[in-house]
Amino acid sequence: MGKVIKRIRVVLCLVEKVGVADDDAIEQVQHEKSSSLTNIILCEQWQEQTQTYESQVGEKALYSKQLVQPKYCPFILGTLESMTGMLLGLDMSTISGANLFMPQYLHLDTKQFSLVSSGAALGAIPGAILLTPINEWIGRKYTLIVCCLIFTVGAILEAAAHSYGTMIAGRLLVGVGIGLSSTAPVCVSESVKKEIRGKLVVLFQFNITVGEVIGYVVAAIFVNVPGNWRFMLGSSLLWSSLLLLFILFLPESPWWLMKKGRKAQSFLVWKRIRSFENLESITEFFEMEKAVLEERKLAQARPFYWLDIIRVPRSARAFIVANVLAGIVQLDGINSVVYYIGVLFKELGFSAEKSVYMSLVGGGSLMAGTIPAILLLDKWGRRMVGIGPSIVVFLGCIIIGCSFLAKNTKTYEGVYIWGLITYELFSGSFQSLPWLNFAEVYPTYLKSVGMTIADAFIYLWAFTVTYNFTGMRHAMTNTGLFVGFYGGISLFGVIFLVLFLPELKGKTLEEVDVIFSQPMSEIARANLRSSINTLKKLFTGRWKEIVQTDSQVLDN
Repeated sequence: MGKVIKRIRVVLCLVEKVGVADDDAIEQVQHEKSSSLTNIILCEQWQEQTQTYESQVGEKALYSKQLVQPKYCPFILGTLESMTGMLLGLDMSTISGANLFMPQYLHLDTKQFSLVSSGAALGAIPGAILLTPINEWIGRKYTLIVCCLIFTVGAILEAAAHSYGTMIAGRLLVGVGIGLSSTAPVCVSESVKKEIRGKLVVLFQFNITVGEVIGYVVAAIFVNVPGNWRFMLGSSLLWSSLLLLFILFLPESPWWLMKKGRKAQSFLVWKRIRSFENLESITEFFEMEKAVLEERKLAQARPFYWLDIIRVPRSARAFIVANVLAGIVQLDGINSVVYYIGVLFKELGFSAEKSVYMSLVGGGSLMAGTIPAILLLDKWGRRMVGIGPSIVVFLGCIIIGCSFLAKNTKTYEGVYIWGLITYELFSGSFQSLPWLNFAEVYPTYLKSVGMTIADAFIYLWAFTVTYNFTGMRHAMTNTGLFVGFYGGISLFGVIFLVLFLPELKGKTLEEVDVIFSQPMSEIARANLRSSINTLKKLFTGRWKEIVQTDSQVLDN
């Protein structure tokens, strides 16, 4: 802390010695001088508080030295916490493989088969609803531990099932664990700086796709083993057990510790994962302390303050954007395709064994498509990474739908696989957007509630499309489902993103408030201008300008 104060004093001395030639320069120097003086005052106040915290932690401060430097720690923590996303991916791919064999063994009819396939998504709804109360009660770390425990019990029931009832019980428990796994993006967003927030939050989606690929590999390994579907479904408990061991060694969220009044412990965790060696980290810690105190006062004054999410116009606009986005990314059919991909390949004429192997193509495409989102979200921005892939997802729906019209089997297979790869490859980036959007659009005191509602909506729509997949195919035909319904939702998604998804890359909370304090018509007008300017740059060859930082502050 003392080093930071010294650096500010040096800057202040340099500012006082600057020779100025005009009024603008004078004004700039005076502004810098004023800011430096303010920073010195704040730093001296914070230094006193820091010393108080150091004395409170006592002997624990001796162990604040760590093997991993703070500049690497957020990446390691973010990676380990986000690995809970693998549980969702594993469930999607292992049930896809098991669906080729398990329904015949358990003698499932069409409705039972649909409910077993969508059971995890159904269980994830109450899991997501319980997210906020459990998070506030036992903390982020122990919520992730509970998530792994519940998932493990569910996987055991699935693998041991000899009846429809036992299988449904296992599927629902697995779903509850999946719903609670959404704690990871909350925990990551509370602990890292905004410059890397995007890529670390999106790691959750990337780990979903990694889990899918691992699940397809496991399904391929056991496809010719007697009782294959039991091994496929039971394999996921190995991963949940390993994740449980990893999570035991992770620190609790400093934000949650601060909310529980354990300030010294919050300080110690922050020191380990972010350090107190630079002004930015120091400022963020004490701003967090201030925000927590304000939230506590608000909760005491207004017990139902969370109703602000629909009552206050600024929050209501964020609510609309977050939850419409949650609907779009599920109603475009991605979960139903992943859950039933093995069945779809079998209908193409592939054997059960080859269907499992071909499922790896779809899973690998989805994982590969997520990588650009991790690399580019904090560089190109949310709109660029969202709008472009959403257009190609729409085209992928059209290609898949048209493949069913082919008369020649080889043509049918070739066009279908082409459409599937296109669809899943670009869905990878598009599907990354919601988790980050949920963490960014709400004011601090409503973030937890907002993310809980958005997560519940995601799983509600996932259950809806997965459960009704077979019925919709019969009612609408395969072409009608993919072109008419999934394609129509995807096209609506493109229009919605162009008009109503604001650019939040690198934005402070105050800047996000400015954006959502404007009417939706103003947001749409500003976004439309931005899109038109981007298209002009694209067609005139000014590609470098497209990826430059765009402030996206709405004009009055």
